[in-house]
Amino acid sequence: MNWFLALSLLPISLVNQSAAYAPVLTLDEAVQRAVSQAYSVRIAGTNIIKAQAQVDQVKGSVGPQVTFTGSGQRFDRKAAGQIDAGSLTLGANLNLDLAGSVRGAVRAGNLNVQAQRDLLNSEIAGVRADVRSAYFSVLQTNALLGVQREALANAEKRLAQGKSRFEVGIAPKFDVIRLEGEVAQAQAAVINAENAVRTTRNVLNNLLVQPIDTDFQTQAVPFVDDAELGADAYVGLAQTTRPELLAALRRVEALKEVSRIESRGLSPQLGVGVSATHNARGSVFSPKNQGVASIQASLPIWDSGITKARTRAARQDEEAARLQADQLRLAVSLQVRQAMIRLENARAQRTVTKTQVDTATEALRIANLRYENGEGILLDVTTAQQNLTGAKAAQVSADYELLTALAELRRAVGTDQIDPAKGLGEKNQ
Repeated sequence: MNWFLALSLLPISLVNQSAAYAPVLTLDEAVQRAVSQAYSVRIAGTNIIKAQAQVDQVKGSVGPQVTFTGSGQRFDRKAAGQIDAGSLTLGANLNLDLAGSVRGAVRAGNLNVQAQRDLLNSEIAGVRADVRSAYFSVLQTNALLGVQREALANAEKRLAQGKSRFEVGIAPKFDVIRLEGEVAQAQAAVINAENAVRTTRNVLNNLLVQPIDTDFQTQAVPFVDDAELGADAYVGLAQTTRPELLAALRRVEALKEVSRIESRGLSPQLGVGVSATHNARGSVFSPKNQGVASIQASLPIWDSGITKARTRAARQDEEAARLQADQLRLAVSLQVRQAMIRLENARAQRTVTKTQVDTATEALRIANLRYENGEGILLDVTTAQQNLTGAKAAQVSADYELLTALAELRRAVGTDQIDPAKGLGEKNQ
C-alpha cells in the first residue's frame, strides 16, 4: 500500500476504531429520542397548554367573581360635618350565560385543544419519518462505503498481480500504469464515501437534538415491505388518520360555534351580585354594617348592524376553513399516491439491481479468466469491475430507497400501522 493510500485511509481507520466503542443506537431508540427532544414537538406541546388555558379563561368568565376592597379618608382640616372615615367591602358577582355564548365558546375552545393535539401528532409523525429517513441514509452510506472499500481491495489485488506479470514479462508496463490509475480512482471513491457517511451522521445527530459530532453505532434494519394494500385503500385510510386533516376539520367545527356566538350579539344579558360593607364610623346615612344584593339585566335592541357584520365575517372564516380542509384533503390524497408511486418504483429498482449485480459479477469473472489466459485485455477487466461496483452501489441505494419510501408512505397516511395483519390505523404507542 502506498503512502497516499495510507494517509487517505487514516481518518477512516480512526473513525472505525472510535465507532467500535460508541454506543449502539437502534432505529426505535433514535425515533423515541427525537420525538422527546424535537423543538417542533415541544412547541406543539406548549400550544396545547395555551389552548387549554384559553378554555379555562372562557369558563371563568361565567364563574363567580369575588373582590375585596378597602377605602379610607382623612381630612387635615375638617369643614362642618366632615369626619374621617374608612370602609371594607366584600363583594361577589355572577354573570348568567342566558344566550349560551360562553358555552359555545367553551365548545369551540375544546375543539381547538383537540386540534392542537392533532397538530402535535402531525409533528411527531413528521419527526418519525425524518429520523427514519436519516437513519436509513446512515445505513446506506455505510453500505456504499463497504462497496467502495471492496472495489479498492480488488483494485489493489489486481495491481499486485499486474506488477508480478510485468516483472516476468507477460504483461506490458501500460497495464501496470492503468491498474495504478484504477487504485487511485478507488481511493478517491472511498474518501468520498467516507465523507458521505460523516454528512449523514451529522444530519441524524441534528434531528436527535444532540451535538453534531456525537458518536454512535447503527444497527441493521430488516427489509420488510409491509405495504400490502393499493393506493385507493391508503388514501381512504389517510382521510381518517392524517392528523393535519383532523385538525382542519376540528377548526371548521370550532368556527361554526364562533358563528353561532356572533349571531347572539343582541341576546339579553343578566348578572347578579351581593356585597357586604363594614364602615369604620357608622352614621344614620352610612350604617356600620351594610349588605346589598343587586341584579343587572340588559336587552340590546339595536347596534347599527354590528352583530350582523360580525356574523357575516365569522361565517366567511368558517367557509375559508372548510375550503382549506377540502384543499388539504386533496393534498393528502396526492401525497399518498405519490408515496405509492415512489414505493412501486423502489420495488422495481430492487428487482432490476439484483439482476444487474448477478450479471456484472459473472461478467467480471469471465473478463478475469480471459485476461489471465491471454484472450482478453485489461480494459475489459477494469470496465467489468466498474460495472460491478456501480451495480452493487445501485442495489444498496435501491434497498434503502425501499425503506425510505415505506417511511414516507407512513407519513402520508398518518399512521405507523399500514399492515392489515396489525390493524389499519391502529393508534401508535
